[in-house]
Amino acid sequence: RSLAPRTTGPPESAAASSAPDRMSHSDTGIGEKGGGIEQEEASEKPTHADPWGLEAHGEHRGIYELTQQAPELRRHVLLARKAAAQYQCFDAFARVSMTFGTNQFLCAIGYYALGYLA
Repeated sequence: RSLAPRTTGPPESAAASSAPDRMSHSDTGIGEKGGGIEQEEASEKPTHADPWGLEAHGEHRGIYELTQQAPELRRHVLLARKAAAQYQCFDAFARVSMTFGTNQFLCAIGYYALGYLA
């Protein structure tokens, strides 16, 4: 079946007169993957997910948290290292206390078991 408009003349004249008016699917972009303007935009690959183009990439905004930087040079890692240096004495005391506490706890369990069995 033809997509040409119906005319009242002979079939040859109808095909000849309607040929310029016909548009195929390839002209309109129908059925093509992406077709038209979308296909041109698809060739440009953005570096971030922003379909409307309203946001700039983190490196171009000047936001510290979004910049590419080695983890050991980040601010919060440096602050944690400084704090750890100030808490070395407390950390040593806590480790020694936990060791003695664990020793006392295990001795108590041992004495309880001996008393239960005897």
